[in-house]
Amino acid sequence: MEDYLVREYAVFEDEKYLKTTQELKSYFKDSGYDYFDCGQGYYQDESDITCKIGEKFYDVTMRAEIGSQKQDRGERFYFVENIESVTYKEIPKPKPKQKIALTYKLLINKEEKHALEVFLKNRNIDFKI
Repeated sequence: MEDYLVREYAVFEDEKYLKTTQELKSYFKDSGYDYFDCGQGYYQDESDITCKIGEKFYDVTMRAEIGSQKQDRGERFYFVENIESVTYKEIPKPKPKQKIALTYKLLINKEEKHALEVFLKNRNIDFKI
């Protein structure tokens, strides 16, 4: 798979366990829990990902039943209890996103420079110093 598909679109591929579209629903119902963002005081009950099987691409939408637990302090803790539904549709292969070159002149200290570089690296943004 091309690097830009993972870097720019977070395309998921599992060549070992996901080989046909008939396996999509059961695969994500069993192992799609990590695609939901849940924690103390917040939850996500729908998640969308792009998946590659062979040479085809699919938009996969998962909906989850959310459970919660009362905490001693603070807000409730939310978690995925069950993935209720998985739907998908075939899409064209995503194209690389267009890049533009920008130049900024910043007046920052050493710590701010380091924080900016970490921020850019974490988001896979190419930059020159």
